[in-house]
Amino acid sequence: QDQIDVAIIGGKFVRPDMKGHHLFAEEMVMISSSDITIMDQLRSSPIIVFKQGCSYRDYARRWMRISGLAPNEIFELGTLDGILGCVASGVGISCLPRSVIEGSQYKDLLTIHSLDDPERFIDTYAMQNVGSMQNGAADEFLKFTKENLHPNLTMAKQH
Repeated sequence: QDQIDVAIIGGKFVRPDMKGHHLFAEEMVMISSSDITIMDQLRSSPIIVFKQGCSYRDYARRWMRISGLAPNEIFELGTLDGILGCVASGVGISCLPRSVIEGSQYKDLLTIHSLDDPERFIDTYAMQNVGSMQNGAADEFLKFTKENLHPNLTMAKQH
């Protein structure tokens, strides 16, 4: 039987047969095209998100609801590049991690809207199947990831 050695996931995921290793926390931000600079201008914009099951989508919908910026439409796309391209061209808005936006080719075409929400940080975990055979490569991957992947983001949650 094939098993996954390590899965990287965003958000809380609890299963008794999986062990989670916290890697880092991502700060969620709203993004729009560069011509939208005021948060209130987001009110009537469609929100562009990943398909159901994505923690970023869940967070975006929750934040839109509590902030009173309920969108008229929800567009689902399957790729990050597609979401960023649509937002940059003014099709709608989205809610994604700040690090994704700052590292994007679309960065100069987007406005980042910081969120005043204590729950704007989403934890990212490496999940391992506790019943699978020990795998040295998976263990080394986890060690490398913990030491090198977004070390500056792990501190952001404490502020």
